[in-house]
Amino acid sequence: MTGLMAAVASLLLLGDPGASAKGLVKDEIAALAEAGLCAGDACSGAAGPGADLASAACQPNDATAMLRNVIGLLDAQSPVSPAQAQTALSGAFSTVDERLAALTDPAPGDVRQELLYRARVDQLLLGERARTGRSDWAAQVAWRRATCEWARQNAAFITRYTDPSDFSVLLDPAQEVRSAAQIMIQHSEDAALAERAIDWLETAMAGGAALNDEAAAIIDRRRIRTSGQQVYGTHFSCANGRAMFRPELADRDAVDRERRSRGMSGLADHERELDETCAPG
Repeated sequence: MTGLMAAVASLLLLGDPGASAKGLVKDEIAALAEAGLCAGDACSGAAGPGADLASAACQPNDATAMLRNVIGLLDAQSPVSPAQAQTALSGAFSTVDERLAALTDPAPGDVRQELLYRARVDQLLLGERARTGRSDWAAQVAWRRATCEWARQNAAFITRYTDPSDFSVLLDPAQEVRSAAQIMIQHSEDAALAERAIDWLETAMAGGAALNDEAAAIIDRRRIRTSGQQVYGTHFSCANGRAMFRPELADRDAVDRERRSRGMSGLADHERELDETCAPG
């Protein structure tokens, strides 16, 4: 059983000792993941019913992200045996691996074409994951594993082919090139890569460069993780045909000013565009 499978099975192994016990385990792992305490003593000191999960959360970022996702998915699930959990996960992993193989051709040899290819597969994987029913927790975990691994490979690709202090590809004159780079960095779990990209973007903006929503989403995603707030209102979900900012905007006027100051549409126009995206049909 892999580390992830063991972690999920250990959560399910609790049977049904009561909501408080299950809540405690989930709280422990969520706290470790969200607070970024997956290092040193914070990991080795984990104890109690959540120890196995806490230990698994102290693995690389992709495992932490997967487990954070699993917590929410398991909320509505009935307890199952570890054997059932292993069987479900093994089957889901095999199915997703087969689908992934069908979606991914050998990477092109040309760097520019590989950039476009990698971003395209990123979007395909997210679409596949979105179409998976939330009640199918094993498939959700398997797709999360696939998207995290692809994001890790994309981060390595960006790191390999860009100067650490030059992320000009993010504002490349070719729309498809800059969009591909922006998507890949936005979806990366590599915090250091994201911070370097943000530093470069902020320097470029100080020099008068305009921002677009995809580049702004890189900044927003990182700020959400560090402060719980977004600056430009680029992260949202759809509910009943309307766009809902996630997280909610603490100061709409401030977001509007920031967007306009960076050459983007005002918040009202932006929100109308998002509503159109969320509209049925």
